[in-house]
Amino acid sequence: MASEAFQGFRVRADVNDYFYLATSHRPVVRSVEITNESVDPARGDVVLRVSVEAEEPLVHVYELEIPPLEIGESKTFRAIRMLPNFVELARLDEQLPANLLVEVLVGGETVGHSREPVTFLAYNQWMHRPEDYDSYSAFVLPHHPALAPVMNRVRRLLEERTEDGDSSTSGYQRPDPQHWLTMANAVYDALVELKLDYTDPPASFEGMGQKIRTPDRVLEEGAATCLDSSVLMASCLEAAGLDSVLVIVHGHAFAGLLMREDVVQGQKLPPVIDNPNDILDLYSNGVFVPIETTTITAGQYRPFEDAVIQNQFRFAKDTHKLSGVVIPELCGFAGVRPLPARRLKDGAVVEIVAPPDHTKPPKPQTTRTPEATEVSGEEG
Repeated sequence: MASEAFQGFRVRADVNDYFYLATSHRPVVRSVEITNESVDPARGDVVLRVSVEAEEPLVHVYELEIPPLEIGESKTFRAIRMLPNFVELARLDEQLPANLLVEVLVGGETVGHSREPVTFLAYNQWMHRPEDYDSYSAFVLPHHPALAPVMNRVRRLLEERTEDGDSSTSGYQRPDPQHWLTMANAVYDALVELKLDYTDPPASFEGMGQKIRTPDRVLEEGAATCLDSSVLMASCLEAAGLDSVLVIVHGHAFAGLLMREDVVQGQKLPPVIDNPNDILDLYSNGVFVPIETTTITAGQYRPFEDAVIQNQFRFAKDTHKLSGVVIPELCGFAGVRPLPARRLKDGAVVEIVAPPDHTKPPKPQTTRTPEATEVSGEEG
């Protein structure tokens, strides 16, 4: 927390050193403390103003009027909710350095301020830190129009593979875990047909985290990393009415299918589980089925049955490498917003469409989910 005194008020601000679209549910400013050192309280009410000095208006100005403070009196404000400018943030393709300016005004005159550096990261940036695991779910975009051809193919595959020719992506409406796996298999095979290339992460010269291809970029570029393919698979599972998980392990990530609809409906788990023992417990009790997603790519292809068992060793001998399980739907309930969809023309952003608040299309009322082992796992 840094401070700067100016004309009578001391201002101390605790600011996040970076901000990006996937973390827009968090405050840019953790706390601000102001102290009246010499300003006569008779001069009137105090205005706290927080703004960002940058080439573009990335965050809207925040102002709060408070009663006068006596000389020597301090007041602290926590989790200041500045409204992000989603349109401008969605246009960022590279990081942008800026300053966050906190001002105290009395009678329209600035009587104290603090200026702190903050870096705004690219639209598709993700920081690989435990505190940012929930923001990985912002890349799960089941409503994205680019997925329509994939989901059409999923329905055709279901029509061919189900005994009654049921092509509907009805999620958990049919209380049959095997049918849920059949839908996941159809999603997997539809993605295999895209013949994507497996690639290293896209260029990110800032040395801060990693850029993730959103589903539309994966389909347009025909390439995916493990992070890209995981959110693509999760997006399609959610578009089919199923609940997905994202599994983060040391040096890798993959998707999974929740086999307990009530985990989401009853919100029986936190959005992110980062205790390896709790993750192992959920896996051992069949709460989710892991699905390797790099195996949808042409050079790494394996059939769905192999993709389901490929990561079993991570829940046996490599449990210490289990970093986190992210449940996108629960992250949505906790305030994580899906990234807005961008439409590009000649490399320029020409349209930005904000998705619905919840990550997954609403499901019809379902029948009771089959009995399963009680979910365990502590919030933390």
